[in-house]
Amino acid sequence: LGCGAALANQGLVEKRGFLESVQKKSNLLQELLEPLLDHSHVGEIRLRGLMGGIELVKNKKTKEPYPYKTKLGYRVCAEAKKMGVLLRPLGNVIVLMPPLAISKNDLRLLVAAIQAGIGKATGQKSIG
Repeated sequence: LGCGAALANQGLVEKRGFLESVQKKSNLLQELLEPLLDHSHVGEIRLRGLMGGIELVKNKKTKEPYPYKTKLGYRVCAEAKKMGVLLRPLGNVIVLMPPLAISKNDLRLLVAAIQAGIGKATGQKSIG
């Protein structure tokens, strides 16, 4: 089963134009996430291709983290799950690792769910 999945993935990567489409999606993801930098509880967004992390902070100016016991990352992911998006937190960092074949519409849904999740978990619905 694992080898079959690996061969299917290899075939996908070898398709003409696939890697170029991944670069375009990476650029779109960066563009879609940029407004989140204005959220008062987003300390930093780190991206490499389609993989990334969104760091959640209690105080944006001092970069003071939320106490671990608040489980803010978990709460953000739980809210995103209500919108059909499965995410994984590492403490106060929301981990992004969408499949390379993700559609542009699904990238938009991913970011919308993250924005909504952060808003609901922090009690701050709007960005800024």
